[in-house]
Amino acid sequence: MEIRWFKETDCVCVYKNRQVTEGRRYEGRVSLFTQELERGNVSLQLRDCTEHTSAVF
Repeated sequence: MEIRWFKETDCVCVYKNRQVTEGRRYEGRVSLFTQELERGNVSLQLRDCTEHTSAVF
């Protein structure tokens, strides 16, 4: 399974081969609920939002 979260062309988070990779601008601020993925929950949690992150993802 592969999941990719982007803000426009900026990579926010990628889940692939059971590994989570955070985008450079989002390191330490994003989380996936990996235990929920098989049930269809691909929610992204974003912490410490800034003006840059207030947009559609």
